[in-house]
Amino acid sequence: ILTVSDMENAKFYLENCGESKPRVHIKVDVGMSRFGIRWNDPALTQIYGLEGLQIEGIYGHFSKSFEKKYDLTGKQLARFLLAIKAIEDAGFTPGIRHMANSCAALRFPQTRLDAVRVGSALVGALLAEAGYTIRPAEGGYLLTCGGTCDRTKRPLACRIFPLFPILTEEEKSYYRRGKNS
Repeated sequence: ILTVSDMENAKFYLENCGESKPRVHIKVDVGMSRFGIRWNDPALTQIYGLEGLQIEGIYGHFSKSFEKKYDLTGKQLARFLLAIKAIEDAGFTPGIRHMANSCAALRFPQTRLDAVRVGSALVGALLAEAGYTIRPAEGGYLLTCGGTCDRTKRPLACRIFPLFPILTEEEKSYYRRGKNS
């Protein structure tokens, strides 16, 4: 699945994928200003209207979901939901909505939406008292954060399929103590 970050990127995929319909997720910039199409850019709905893309989802990234206050995370989630509303108002289905990383999913249940992208939880970088469990499962791991998905009301659990070698204890230790220490 490819990421579409702007109109130029979307058109590039359409021009270079031949007969196949590229499977994509749209990356929305909700204020981190690093990557993606801004939540209030009209081009966002125009991308959904392009013929030939198989849009399967939409996502964003929280810049500080580890903060104690919900202020910035809440503001960024609100922007993301405004982008989704604009897409729906234009007559399109946004697809799988995913905004939460490990920290946001564990600290702010309202950010979980349809899926959660785990990263730091997988390598054990989050505190155990945060209430997550991770255990081997068929083909990978199952991360359970407690709570339920807002839309489906099913228990929140993420199946993780490693795309890289399992980390050594030394590498896990590096992530647990922080990259800069």
